[in-house]
Amino acid sequence: MARLKFNIIDALTFGVLVMAAVGVLAVQSGWHQTASKQIEGQADVIYTVVLPALRIEKPESVLKTGDTAHLSVRNQPRGDIHIKAVSFKPRQFVLPKGNGGYTLIEDPNLANAVDVTLTLQDHAQTTPDGVVANGVKIKIGMPIDVETPLLRAAGVITSVEVLPQR
Repeated sequence: MARLKFNIIDALTFGVLVMAAVGVLAVQSGWHQTASKQIEGQADVIYTVVLPALRIEKPESVLKTGDTAHLSVRNQPRGDIHIKAVSFKPRQFVLPKGNGGYTLIEDPNLANAVDVTLTLQDHAQTTPDGVVANGVKIKIGMPIDVETPLLRAAGVITSVEVLPQR
């Protein structure tokens, strides 16, 4: 009678084939969801982005409502996006008063510095985890780079709002 020989490579190969077959069956039967099955739909999304202490002499000439900006989220290019609104606020400094109160004054340490708030409108996929735009998850607190023909600035996402579908 012939003797069956097994070595470690045969055992590992057999194990990998069994695990692959179990994985395929799990996905096909619906027991395990893949990333494409978790997408709930698509919606318009509004992001609010703050660009703090941006030093620009004439900020209204660099960022305008209706323009297009190129975004990078966590150093991953997101692509072009529509600027829905822009607001500029002079960088302020808290000056304490003797009676326990305080006064806000323009920060003397940062000449020509403004805090810029951008409202950006996008179309993205919605998932149980949140919003995914061009394969990039968009979440509050994420670092973001905004680039226009005259500006490149780093900021942070402060709000993400999924608009109701019409």
